[in-house]
Amino acid sequence: MLIVKNREKVTQSSRLSNNHKQDACDTITKGRDMMKTTWFLLLLFTFFLSYCHLAIAAESNLPLPETLQIIDDSDMLKVLEQAVIENKSDMVFAVIMELRKRWETNPAIGDMILESIDDKTKNESYRVILLNELVMPQGMVRVPEKRLMAPGQQEGYQKRMVKMLSARLEDTNDSSAVRGEIAISLGVIDKSTETVRVLARTLKDTDEEVSSRAAFALKLVGDKEAAPDLLLRLKELMNNPDEQPDLVRRIMVSLGRLEDEKAIETTQSIAQKTNIVEVFGSAVHSLGIMHKPQLISTILDLWNSTDRFSFSADKAMANLSCWSAMRENEGMIIEMLNNPTPEIAMRAIQKVQGLHGVDDEDTAIDALQKHLASHDQGIKILAIQTLATFKSSIIKELLLEARKTEMDTTVLNVLDNSLMRIGVVIIDGKVIVSY
Repeated sequence: MLIVKNREKVTQSSRLSNNHKQDACDTITKGRDMMKTTWFLLLLFTFFLSYCHLAIAAESNLPLPETLQIIDDSDMLKVLEQAVIENKSDMVFAVIMELRKRWETNPAIGDMILESIDDKTKNESYRVILLNELVMPQGMVRVPEKRLMAPGQQEGYQKRMVKMLSARLEDTNDSSAVRGEIAISLGVIDKSTETVRVLARTLKDTDEEVSSRAAFALKLVGDKEAAPDLLLRLKELMNNPDEQPDLVRRIMVSLGRLEDEKAIETTQSIAQKTNIVEVFGSAVHSLGIMHKPQLISTILDLWNSTDRFSFSADKAMANLSCWSAMRENEGMIIEMLNNPTPEIAMRAIQKVQGLHGVDDEDTAIDALQKHLASHDQGIKILAIQTLATFKSSIIKELLLEARKTEMDTTVLNVLDNSLMRIGVVIIDGKVIVSY
């Protein structure tokens, strides 16, 4: 009734003569103020009703999930936000479980959640939690069963979601945590060219938490069209890579995953320049996942340079990064063992030795076995020492057989020492102990 009366007053005022216009404006303003007050009281009543539901259920000693079942959908989100603010983890978990259950059959839940995420006045942690609920662990958008949705409804919902998330991501006045989470969500749920452009623009964001996650999201999208933007940003950062280490690391890994050969030189330069071991590790990892044969020597050279890290823990981490990158290319290294060029074969054996074991031992043993007959003493010795590190039962037979025909005393000493490592003792040319 109050709203109707106010409207009547507005209508009457609009018909007044010019001498009474100010009175009409005053009347309209008062009416609007009264309407705002009414809506505010209604909102307070809604909150009060939600908590009354919980209180009544609690007095009835109902379990928490049953308590939530009597609350409607809009009130459920209010309860969730309050639980997040008050850091009530049990309540947060219970509400999320109930929301997921309702979401399976009620498409409206998704739109309500999008509205809450889009509202910058809402609690930051609450919005981040809702963002995480948009995508299921399998990387699919959480929606009700398709049979419960009208034709095109699911596609329409996803388009609205992407549009809203893109707008939130580009709003630099919004929360860093929310924008960073949005970047990753976009990388998971949408692979379109427009999303790639939005994420690429975000690489220049002044907030490193946001820009670094945009770089990570571009890796998730996996579109090679993003490579030029990623490389351009990396080149802008390469002179001082340690100023924004998280952004540099994620850009390098994204370029590595996209196998962009144009990024090799810049990535290698950063690996040589950085004083942060995590940046070094990401650079080496990026080179490793490109799976380019020419990079194996580069990774090995970087491995030989880890002494520049003064702390033992940093050096160990750098060595582990190089070892991991080499293992990533194990197949190519084993193939190199068959190269007839002595220099390449020597390098390949050194690399296999540096791996301290390989997954495909049989193929590696076949290749190394051929080098037992090499005319190059250095290659032969390396092959013997590397074979002795393998666990295969055939190694003992191979080395004993090689010993029968070997004439070089230096190589014979290496054979005897290697056999001793695997449980065979040679005295006066005879096998004395085998265990």
